[in-house]
Amino acid sequence: STICLLKIRGCILLIIAQFNTIKIVGALSGHTERVTSVEFFKRSVLAHVCASGSSDKTVRVWDTNNLECLGVMTLHKVSLAYFICKAINLIQNFLNKQEEVTAVSLSPLALDLVVSGDKTGNIVAWNYTSNEARMLPRPIDSEIFSLKCSPHSQNEIEERRVGK
Repeated sequence: STICLLKIRGCILLIIAQFNTIKIVGALSGHTERVTSVEFFKRSVLAHVCASGSSDKTVRVWDTNNLECLGVMTLHKVSLAYFICKAINLIQNFLNKQEEVTAVSLSPLALDLVVSGDKTGNIVAWNYTSNEARMLPRPIDSEIFSLKCSPHSQNEIEERRVGK
């Protein structure tokens, strides 16, 4: 049998899937909007830990054994430079705007690192144990729909953007 994560609205269901049966074994609740991305850690020592991203503009790390949230990150804010290009008079209205998280990836090497992307192309690296987060440089303005941390180097992230 395999434990799977099923994302529905603001909740993630933990299910055990076998060839001809499915059993719900728990739920991870906390997101206030649609869950857009979810992933388990790949290392066996953290096989019970997963991360999720949501339209509520947050990333959460979960302990699936205890069905509890280990941390929440809210750094998906639109950068000032993005709006300077759009219109100077709109900057004040959007400084605190956050964007929908569209992708999360867990580092297979740094066991407490979660990397996430959003609709405007922001990429955030978050150490969920120390709760330190930082925005990474944005190479282009485009929605991120997938990203993965490299299993070979802590310094490599593969990203997929709309139209690329």
